[in-house]
Amino acid sequence: MDTPVNVDKATMANTVKTSTILSAFSKDGWWGSPVCGPCNCETSKGFYKDCNKTTGECRCKVLTFALSCLHFQNEDLRRNNTRMDSEQSKAIVRLLHSATNKKPHFYGNDVKMASQLLNHVLKYESMQSGFNLTAMKDAEFNENLVRAGSAILDPGTKDHWEQIQRTEGGTAHLLRNFEDYANTLAQNVRKTYLKPFTIVTDNMKEPTPESPTQNHSPEEEEHTVSDRKRRHLEPPTPKPVAVVIVYKSLGQLLPERYDSDRRSLRYSLLPNRPVINTAIVTATVHSEGPPLPPVLDPPITLEYTLLETEERTKPVCVFWDHSSA
Repeated sequence: MDTPVNVDKATMANTVKTSTILSAFSKDGWWGSPVCGPCNCETSKGFYKDCNKTTGECRCKVLTFALSCLHFQNEDLRRNNTRMDSEQSKAIVRLLHSATNKKPHFYGNDVKMASQLLNHVLKYESMQSGFNLTAMKDAEFNENLVRAGSAILDPGTKDHWEQIQRTEGGTAHLLRNFEDYANTLAQNVRKTYLKPFTIVTDNMKEPTPESPTQNHSPEEEEHTVSDRKRRHLEPPTPKPVAVVIVYKSLGQLLPERYDSDRRSLRYSLLPNRPVINTAIVTATVHSEGPPLPPVLDPPITLEYTLLETEERTKPVCVFWDHSSA
């Protein structure tokens, strides 16, 4: 009778000891369960020694190291050492927002790195659909994305953008990718039951409203009983969805490239140095029904407020042609 008891005690003691070792490993620089592995987080690059106990993901220490962490992520993406996915997309924009939030000034490399990461994220998200969109998994994703974009589009970064745009797309490239993402959002609002939202920042504003309900005249309401029954059986036509992004300061940052053929503009006489004197607006409209006609009836009218009114004459409505940028 004594032997089984001793065996049970030995087994219990051995189990407790093993559990203690695994617990100790997962507390400091180890992750995983039931089998642990080392975190391998490079503390010299601003990461904590400890990592996420479930995924093994390394975390930046403090905000002062956040940009350093982002630089390494950007280099990995540029060199194809890592592939973008939804979790990485979410982590990047969250870290970008944390790193740029209330930061008094940026260095040129910081602006360049942040814009490249935003472009990576926007390109990836523009190719997703439905519930694969990261915005469907993270309620703060769109806000983090817009706030990070707003931070690096501050007028105080003008000199940095001028330097960046000597060798790459810069603000025009970022504008194009935000446009593509806005179009993707518009196409997926109905599929994902995404509610209208508005994000307002210092330099960007992104509202996603549904089109307003149309008011019918009394004559239109005078239908026969059979007409009403037939209309009741027909599914209602879904309303178009519009996504609008307002860039308050982008006009100051876009490269000064103008159409050399002035005949294509409304006025033949233009100043030697035209100035963008309003906010820049991106608007996309998507309808789940038949394709929208090239010319909407009634049209969508955008009203602009001039930033400066003194010594400003003959305003011309223009658009950015990405095909020739």
